[in-house]
Amino acid sequence: MTRRELIAAALGLLLAGAAIWLPPIEKYVHSETLITESCRIHTTQRASAPVAENKDVAIIFHGLSANRKLMEPVARWAVATGLRAYLIDMPGHGDSAEPFSFERAEQCAAEFLTELTKRGVLDPRRTVLIGHSMGASIAIRLADRYHAAATIAISPAPLTPQPGPWQHATPYTLPQRLPSNLLVFIASLDPFPIRDSAKQWAAAGPDHSDAAFRERRALRLTDLPRATHVSVLLDTRVALESADWLQRALAMPRYPSDLRTPPFAFALALLGVMLLFPAVATLLLPRASAGATAGVPFATWKVYATWAAASLLAAVVLKFWIPLAALRLFSGDYLASFLLIVGLAAIAVYCKQAGCPILAVFARVGPLLPFLKSQISDPKFPFDLRLRQRRDGSPRSILAATLLAFVAFLAASWLLAWQATDVWLNVARSLRFPFVLLAAFPYALAEELALGPPPTGTAGVWRRLLRALALRAILFVAMLAAFLLLRSNQILIPLLALYLLLFSIAQRLAADAIRRRAGSAAAAAVFGAILAAWFIAAVFPLL
Repeated sequence: MTRRELIAAALGLLLAGAAIWLPPIEKYVHSETLITESCRIHTTQRASAPVAENKDVAIIFHGLSANRKLMEPVARWAVATGLRAYLIDMPGHGDSAEPFSFERAEQCAAEFLTELTKRGVLDPRRTVLIGHSMGASIAIRLADRYHAAATIAISPAPLTPQPGPWQHATPYTLPQRLPSNLLVFIASLDPFPIRDSAKQWAAAGPDHSDAAFRERRALRLTDLPRATHVSVLLDTRVALESADWLQRALAMPRYPSDLRTPPFAFALALLGVMLLFPAVATLLLPRASAGATAGVPFATWKVYATWAAASLLAAVVLKFWIPLAALRLFSGDYLASFLLIVGLAAIAVYCKQAGCPILAVFARVGPLLPFLKSQISDPKFPFDLRLRQRRDGSPRSILAATLLAFVAFLAASWLLAWQATDVWLNVARSLRFPFVLLAAFPYALAEELALGPPPTGTAGVWRRLLRALALRAILFVAMLAAFLLLRSNQILIPLLALYLLLFSIAQRLAADAIRRRAGSAAAAAVFGAILAAWFIAAVFPLL
């Protein structure tokens, strides 16, 4: 273990310890499962006191591919304003294993309100609906079913007809009546259909006078500069303006509480775990034997061309047939199928049939792609991507990489679920995990082989990361083009762009750490595929 690894590990332990000593944010929290007429709804209740003495309640709906845990920053400022807050998991999200559809999500939200009203928990005159993205659109559309005292819509999904691929991606339309006392936030970096839609139906003119609140017709649209579709959930400007709006709509007294976003201990702890990872990898992984890291250098423009051709092939094939549709993951089956096709196509191109005994099964795909495989016949073809027998992919290195991958995603799941978002694999998601893993492995292996052995030195590490991200950017551009031009209807691909980028960076750096220590492309590919399978199985909604 090097001195740098020891220093990083010590710093990681300090950060993790500091996170534990931060003030706790849990206060009077109760979770339960509510069974309505046709839905099984997992819910969390937050309050500022063990027993609330008033009927002022906020019902909070999350967005597509999110969960109730992700909306807890909103619940905290709602509670700080003086309300009790209920957060729910939509079907197919979070703890829910029920199938998702936009219609079913709205139906379950309506049934939740009806059930709590029947129990006397809710009084529509003292209830506010708060939602983000898909949840915001649902909160607005519920105006025809539930006459709440106020509604706060944060970056609502489009509610007016949108041209192009967005027309079918967000199937919501305006209700017959607009909600009472409606406050809408849009972010300057929101997708343009969200901004255009909100501006269209809010163009009647804002009115937030005292008379408008008394008549329950107040309306305001706030455009937040320097904000993104997700950052609005943590924006203090949203908390402050929403608190003022709710207090006016419910005629509540000013609640003297701090509405600033609390410190996120999980971020410190997660950074600590990342700093600990190199030292743990060094301890668990067998040391690379001499020559184990031999291989090709980073590929030339031909690798980019091959990635582009394979991505185009995948986009066209998936327009007509999604091989992994049986996984029933909203956009997740599409992403897994995309990785599978690109991975198999890349391996078929690069793997010389006589020199790839470990990859012979993948090489048989080659005859299906003669226009790509013909490149190999060129004696100047600069790639020799053979897995070295016995020097690459030893059982011990692959086993250690597998163990590290499971430890890494379990630790990340726990830390994120602590304060940020629910990314645990419940039973329904765990059953999908092995199939997603099998689909992700060919791409992980093809990427390792195309990148070649990791270079030494800090500059080389970052150059390799940028090259790997360039390959993944090709995939993303192809999927985005399929959404915009081929009408693939995979709305989550562009919406999750930031998360895909952050995950790709973390996954790539960790896989490179594995490969540098074990000298094994196979071990690094197994590690990367396990993390990719966890991300897809945990994040995308169940169908």
